[in-house]
Amino acid sequence: TLRGLLRAIDRHVTSVSDSAQWRDYVLVQARSGADAATEQERTALAQDLTFLINNIAHHQALLKAYNIGLDPDQRNKEMVEAVA
Repeated sequence: TLRGLLRAIDRHVTSVSDSAQWRDYVLVQARSGADAATEQERTALAQDLTFLINNIAHHQALLKAYNIGLDPDQRNKEMVEAVA
């Protein structure tokens, strides 16, 4: 649903980039007038995007947990921040 999509955007996109551009875009698209068939398609798309955003964030967390794909200095900095 739209609410779940906005939560995922706030949690994983807006908090990282400090930009509300994606949230604003989703709200504009959701508020534009649509018929029932388009509304069902939008609901399905919102659920798919929510699933995708949450899973990408989870995948990134797993990669960080296994120290894959991070610069050693960045990894040490994040480890210190996590402990503190």
